[in-house]
Amino acid sequence: MKFARTAIVLAAALGAGSAMAQDIQFSGGLKAWNHSFDINAANRLGSSSDSSNFNTTSTLLSVTARKGEYFLTYSMLLPSTYALNTGDIKRQDSDIAVGWNFMPGYSVLVGQKVIKSKVYDLDLQSWNNSSTSTDKGAFIALTGAQSLKDKFFAYESIAYAPKLKSSPETNSSIKFTTLEVGLGYALDNKTQLTIGVRNQKYDLSDPSRGNYNQMVKLNGLIFGASYNF
Repeated sequence: MKFARTAIVLAAALGAGSAMAQDIQFSGGLKAWNHSFDINAANRLGSSSDSSNFNTTSTLLSVTARKGEYFLTYSMLLPSTYALNTGDIKRQDSDIAVGWNFMPGYSVLVGQKVIKSKVYDLDLQSWNNSSTSTDKGAFIALTGAQSLKDKFFAYESIAYAPKLKSSPETNSSIKFTTLEVGLGYALDNKTQLTIGVRNQKYDLSDPSRGNYNQMVKLNGLIFGASYNF
């Protein structure tokens, strides 16, 4: 009897889990971001600036699991190299967030952002692993989409991280903002294509280094495709 009761409980649990899994919807996204990299830095001794010699095209991947009005999403900017006069920079970042679709077409998200970067050592002619830095912190985001004529739609998203912390520069504080707006076209009820502009701003301050400030701006066109499974 004990075994029978256990079997019934397990069967009920598996059935509930199966039903829950069937309610979860998945989607994936792929984007190509062609953008420039501009950096300005200053402290008590002076200032300097640099820009990428040519635009970099970065790949962004994302996957989302949605159940009802709530969802979990993960996105990654694959390693991207920026050619600067003062030495190349390699950067990648990733986001993980939970979201709530609070009204049709509009969502709010809360998550964590991680940015990793390192510089190319011109003397050693190799990537300097000792220069690797990691910026990490919480962010909040708002996304929206509005239906236009026929299968066209407009979309926008803004994300803000008020205080990323950097390692090894533990005394620094970073404000990070991403803004993306554009137009989309629904090929069918599962596939969408988009084109837009994506801007990012990275604002670092470190009073322990002579009131050091660094502003990085990344601006460019972004092309995307998403699919609902």
